[in-house]
Amino acid sequence: MPDPKGETGGLARTSAQVVVWAGLALVSGFAVDAAMAALFGVGHSTDAFFIAATIPFALTAVLVASANQALVPIFNTWHENDATEVAGARSGGLIGALLVLATGVALLGVALATVLPDLIASGAAAETRDLSASLIPVLFLMLIPRTAAEALRALLNARFSFSVPAASPLILNGVALVTAVALADSLGIRAVAVGYLAGSVAQVILLGAVTWRNGVPFRLGFGFSDPEVRSGIKLLGLPTAATGLNLFARLFERFLASFLAAGSITIVSYAWRILNAVGGTVFFRSVTVVLIPRLTKFRDDPDASKRILRTGVRVMLALSFPLMGFLVVFASPAVGVLFERGEFSGDNTAALGSVLAIYMLTLPFVGVTRALLTFFYSRLDMVTPFFNRLINTLTNMAFGAILVVPWGLKGLAAAYVLATAASFAHAHFATRRLSIFNRRLAVFGATVLAVTVVSTAAAAFVYWRLPPAQSTVGRLVTLGIAGVVWLIVVGASFAATSVDWRPSDIKNPSE
Repeated sequence: MPDPKGETGGLARTSAQVVVWAGLALVSGFAVDAAMAALFGVGHSTDAFFIAATIPFALTAVLVASANQALVPIFNTWHENDATEVAGARSGGLIGALLVLATGVALLGVALATVLPDLIASGAAAETRDLSASLIPVLFLMLIPRTAAEALRALLNARFSFSVPAASPLILNGVALVTAVALADSLGIRAVAVGYLAGSVAQVILLGAVTWRNGVPFRLGFGFSDPEVRSGIKLLGLPTAATGLNLFARLFERFLASFLAAGSITIVSYAWRILNAVGGTVFFRSVTVVLIPRLTKFRDDPDASKRILRTGVRVMLALSFPLMGFLVVFASPAVGVLFERGEFSGDNTAALGSVLAIYMLTLPFVGVTRALLTFFYSRLDMVTPFFNRLINTLTNMAFGAILVVPWGLKGLAAAYVLATAASFAHAHFATRRLSIFNRRLAVFGATVLAVTVVSTAAAAFVYWRLPPAQSTVGRLVTLGIAGVVWLIVVGASFAATSVDWRPSDIKNPSE
């Protein structure tokens, strides 16, 4: 049997390193959201911002997903198979072509600035839509540097450089935070949009410097004449369309929320940003960016691919179940610590916390689905993930339209839970021939679920036994104590039940 250490041995360790940096980036992102909430609260100005940001932020999510899912295996294939000079020219040509496309999209968004708010949020007040129209040009221009940044992150990931790309959002969020606070009095909510644009430019400068310093072959150009670059752009089509379906679902969600009370768009937008940051940016992306290059490298070895993929699922289960348990129970206290100050009231905390708790039920479905779909991305099969996203979008929209009537924002959140369950069912069916979910993995999952129940119950018991805290610092300390208890119980339970990050099926691959 071949030594699998090079296949999976460093996967969890590297993922953990990425998680640390991505976690710091998450904190910086929460700092921007917390500052915005404190400065502007929940109302027409914040609704206007999130209406304006709906398409640019969703397209940014498209960039992040496409970079990870398609660009990483494309860059990896070129650098593994082609001469250094050729790989550098093709990488630079693809990035240059993407910048041209991003510029076109940005200019189109600027041209449609006065039209988009009426389409996205027909139920919003006229003053909200007018303010949103003034924010759209700045946020669409942000797409140009964000495209460059995500392409460079993918290039570095493809060359097995993970830490700096994961840490680079610290620069984006740091500059955005300083700019928003400094200009809030003079520009109002527009200061946040300007901050995101400035932060995106700073992130590109950092990643460009690191790419050059690391000696990664890269020569910027416009590679439309290169057949390989054109093929790379075509391969991006389905991942972009698949993630674009998510944009369509979010637009529909904002449309439904615009007919609810003022501030509803802000509440659902904050919930989505927190969910995407915790699951997508920090934990799940940290695993998939490590999985895809390994699966690409060993794609001609079926046994190695199975071991790598099963390891990825194990890591996702070990992350998502405990995280889900803690965040479902402590969603409202966490929101209170992060946001409840200035113009953000206790009622706002209760509304956001209740919606966020429902969204957090999606974490295991999303995490395992993402791990399973990396198998197809590593084979440059973009069709299967596209249909997975299509199933998710159609399920989300159908149940959203039904459940928003009796349950409001909670109905929108519940609809997304059902959509992620449908996505998991499809991904499981698509990978059934690989036999990823064997008896050993089932026992592992059941053990992690039991650990989740015990650790969350212990943390909740300690939290509610502590005296109520009134100040932000006091609430942070109380929540921190509960979090430490949760971590200790999770770690001790994993140790007691022999649950670790290592793929035990490597030792006995026949099971």
